[in-house]
Amino acid sequence: MAERARSDREAVCAVRAGDRERFEEIVARYQSMLASLAYRMGIARGDLEDVVSEVFLRLYQRLGAYDPSRPFFPWLYSVALHRIRDLQRRAARQAWRPDVGPPAVEPRGPDLVEQDQLRLALAQLPERYRRPLVLYHLEELSVAETAAALDLPEGSVKVQLLRGRRRLRELMERK
Repeated sequence: MAERARSDREAVCAVRAGDRERFEEIVARYQSMLASLAYRMGIARGDLEDVVSEVFLRLYQRLGAYDPSRPFFPWLYSVALHRIRDLQRRAARQAWRPDVGPPAVEPRGPDLVEQDQLRLALAQLPERYRRPLVLYHLEELSVAETAAALDLPEGSVKVQLLRGRRRLRELMERK
């Protein structure tokens, strides 16, 4: 972990100093993690590549705001979460179009059905509960990393996790 943190810091400092090729290291290291995060935050599979590209573009634009004395990983997740939320809001404003029919339904196995039910239930949660649940349980960040990514005190994250789990359980039981 310390090795990755040092490598992240070195890459970011190099990019900020003008070595744009070092940004490819960051992309290679975090691309699949960000795709997973975006999917778990409710982005459709077909849109993942575009959303991840948007997140990396925003990350590149914001590298000047990164404080190298702090861990890079939680900061990256924070930038990603904000960008994903912005894209979701934009998509929601453009979502309803009368000329487009419902999506085709594919047959799914039991595991996929369960995953889809969880994903739908997560999407129904208020953002203040969904984000910490996704980061902590699905992305497997620690409470401290989740708190840093969300820019919240650890106690607040623990409360949101508790309340979010409770609400998620209620939503899943209704299904």
